[in-house]
Amino acid sequence: MKVIHLINLEKMGGAEKVFLQYISNSVCDNVIFCISNSVDESIIKSLNDHKVTFVNRLFSYSEVKFPPFLRPLALHSRIKRESADVLIVWDLVPRLKRKVNNIKTIYYDHGSSWVFPDNKRTRHFFDFIDAAIAPSQASKAMMQQRHSLKAPIEVIPNTLSMMNKIIEPKSHPTKDEVVLGTASRLAGVKGISISILLVAELLARGINAKLLIAGKGPDETALKNLVKVKKLESHIYFLGYCENLDFFYHNIHIYMSTSFAESFGLSCLAAQHHGVPCIYSVVDGQPEVNIDGVTGIGIIPSLPLQEYIEQIGYFSDIERQYVYDPISKSISHPKAVSFKHCADIIEKILNEGNYDKFLDGIRNKNISYHNQKPMTSAIDHFLTRVVAQ
Repeated sequence: MKVIHLINLEKMGGAEKVFLQYISNSVCDNVIFCISNSVDESIIKSLNDHKVTFVNRLFSYSEVKFPPFLRPLALHSRIKRESADVLIVWDLVPRLKRKVNNIKTIYYDHGSSWVFPDNKRTRHFFDFIDAAIAPSQASKAMMQQRHSLKAPIEVIPNTLSMMNKIIEPKSHPTKDEVVLGTASRLAGVKGISISILLVAELLARGINAKLLIAGKGPDETALKNLVKVKKLESHIYFLGYCENLDFFYHNIHIYMSTSFAESFGLSCLAAQHHGVPCIYSVVDGQPEVNIDGVTGIGIIPSLPLQEYIEQIGYFSDIERQYVYDPISKSISHPKAVSFKHCADIIEKILNEGNYDKFLDGIRNKNISYHNQKPMTSAIDHFLTRVVAQ
């Protein structure tokens, strides 16, 4: 089965990581059509021998691109010329004026359905796709409720390769030392500043807290400035982009994922694979990865955005107007998690000494995870079913 992947590879993000995992293990004949004019260096390293076709370029050897008005025609022509069975559009709305005949078109959502404008171009694209893949029930609900998608949607959760040996934190947290961690793109939507305020609050309560922040992104300067304003330089460490996060997970006790929006919660899944409990915002797909009271603690966002911005002292672009509320099962507006609520939870864990309870819960969840069908196999199987229809 021949599959064309239409994707933007300019930067490494969640969708790109899932794509790389898929293409490295898929049994299909995979063709990569890249809409960006360059490929991120870390993506190039992971592509191995896979050829990338820059579909907006006039010639493969030149960076000269088609004029914008010709790009939809050029893309349509190149897709048709490949005579593929399936076109997967990865987390974007392509410039296609009409569906390409004799090829099944499938949209893979990795959070963009939260932010796509509800306009003619988006509606036109969703009208002609044959099916969609969602990483979570939240993603499926967003496509159906916000964009009125009528095509069948298959929920295929993201998966990670299980480690042969779980790397658990080196010690149990105490009031003398509790190390928190977060690893993501340093952007407003991830709510990383909540963890910074949390460290200040824990210190004020007599708890020696530290925070490791892994990743790069547009909010890095603002986050570092907040650390400076709060005089937390000796308690918060910026690690930059880390290719291998084993060291990071081995040195933290609790993983923080207080995002405003999270289509699935892959970072929480990674933390669990390393034996680290999570404190997470109950929003979008995060409750589908975490088990409240078992693998960590979920907190319902309740803080209005204006109050949150006043707390951190700068404007932070959270990139979302809408989120999925998994409790009411409806679309709502984003709110922030209270850092004081986070502090209450951590203090309770330390006072009750029940950290082992979460470690046991994670071990049991990881055992059941071994029996889950790998994401790549699930996608390949779904593509086969769609083509056969």
